[in-house]
Amino acid sequence: MAFYFSNLILQTATYKLKGIGINGNYAVGRSISTTLNLICQWYKEIENFKSQPIYELKGKAKIGDEEILLKSPIRVVGSNDRNAKIEYINRVKKAGINNNYVKGIVKAVDSQRKYKMPPVLMTKGDLYKEMSRVAGWTQSRSKKIMQLNYQQGYQTYPRTDSGKITKYMYDYLAKNFKEYLNAIGIKNPGNPFIFPEEKLKHYLTTEESAGAHLAIIPTEKIMTADSDVSEDQRLMYEVVVRKSLTLLVIPYTYVSNRLGVLVNGKLPLMTQNTVMINSGWKGLLLPGKKKSNTVEKKGIDFRNILKINDVIDVVLTNVVDTTCPPKPLKSIQIYDKGGLMENAYKYVENEEYAKVLKQVKGLGTSATRDHAMASLESKKYVSVNNRDIITVTPNGWLINWLLKNSQISDPILTAKWEEAYMRIASGEISSQELINTTAQLVYDEFDSANKNWNAQKLREIYNEKAESFNKEQSIGMCPKCGKPVIFVKDQKNAGKYDAYRCSNKTCDFVIYYNFRGKSISATNMSRILDGKATNEIKQLVTRNGTHYDAKFKLAYDKNHDRYYLEICKKPKG
Repeated sequence: MAFYFSNLILQTATYKLKGIGINGNYAVGRSISTTLNLICQWYKEIENFKSQPIYELKGKAKIGDEEILLKSPIRVVGSNDRNAKIEYINRVKKAGINNNYVKGIVKAVDSQRKYKMPPVLMTKGDLYKEMSRVAGWTQSRSKKIMQLNYQQGYQTYPRTDSGKITKYMYDYLAKNFKEYLNAIGIKNPGNPFIFPEEKLKHYLTTEESAGAHLAIIPTEKIMTADSDVSEDQRLMYEVVVRKSLTLLVIPYTYVSNRLGVLVNGKLPLMTQNTVMINSGWKGLLLPGKKKSNTVEKKGIDFRNILKINDVIDVVLTNVVDTTCPPKPLKSIQIYDKGGLMENAYKYVENEEYAKVLKQVKGLGTSATRDHAMASLESKKYVSVNNRDIITVTPNGWLINWLLKNSQISDPILTAKWEEAYMRIASGEISSQELINTTAQLVYDEFDSANKNWNAQKLREIYNEKAESFNKEQSIGMCPKCGKPVIFVKDQKNAGKYDAYRCSNKTCDFVIYYNFRGKSISATNMSRILDGKATNEIKQLVTRNGTHYDAKFKLAYDKNHDRYYLEICKKPKG
């Protein structure tokens, strides 16, 4: 009921905003309005961020042939009301450190073989995250392929918020172990490893009727080389198969080496490293899209060199660094485990309500959270670029400002309602009391909307945000009117008509992202708007199905007053 009347308020606001030259179709919802508010808070933190100094004491020691970094507990981060440098100096003096070159006494030296079991299997949010890690996919791309693989019978139900499976599902994974691995190109995989029952039960649910609340795994229908599916479908299927079969591969095994050193009888220094013994289930997973170029160093077993009470030379160093602002949000950070929606309780000052919100795992579930993100995009409150980075649109900032005193955009409302549901269930209050409270909320929303209405302030907010938004999103300047060109996603047709468009609503300049079977990257579009040719685009497709490579540049059709792409270089043959 509250949201019905709140939307009536915003429908009125839509009409009134149009009257002052701000067009849009504004709507709210408990989940999307609160999520938008959290996103806006994140970007306000970036906008208002002030770098602070970090002072830290570290040590170095020569152990065998290696120089080892030793960490100390002395680390001070500055703040507006805290002089980090003075506090750091005082802590160093208190530890009795007055020389960079000191003697350290070995107080702990050990090495332990450890085993790491695989995590529980994938929820929908987990699959989105894994596709982002492996292939850099956006949420919308993953969602589309996930649904397709489910509809064609290769993956289980995709709207899940649980990473567990039934014993029947585990048994068929084990039975088809070799067939699954052969299907993704792994030949002669060997036999599956069966975890002990006490370990296995962590991954299983006895709820045979759980239905949609089970992990995403491959079905018994195996995607073979002859299956009529796209490359995207095959890649996701491979990711799902590999992740699911981690339950049938030996644990990841490593050795943890630890060294503890005491300086001046007061200051402890510590270092730790690991040595992989067997990659186990981790070796089955695909590498991430961003591969590190660094070579992994082999860890040192300190027991081969040192023993308790040995004295070593330590060089102490004052390390000065600065804090970094939060990075721009990616959509995967909104609905993923540990994401902004799940951690909404961190934005609630009231400890009681924060605890309730934490118990119910924040806003929505992993099965519904991506719908909130999709709704924010469809309402054009946020935009998400090809790298999955979120930007709040002028409309988003505007609606968030209009709801600044509203409970609907405050995560505490979810906590209040959850608490009310629990009290109704226990008989402490009646459902009518919740209805009465909600009715009062409606009246409060009307009052708040009237108090917040300030036409001049709204124009200022919108124009300021529109200017910065277009500048930030700009690929280059429009050749027709000189305004910024931005990337605009097509929400209605699953990205079919994604395009680079002029930010000036009265200008018709457009170059479509999908061009002759290929996509025009932001880099190439920037070159085009700069009067240059694109980089060579490979394997373009003609109407008769033949392929060619070519470069393109911007051309102008005087008769129709429009710009288009024309071939400026087509390789011979």
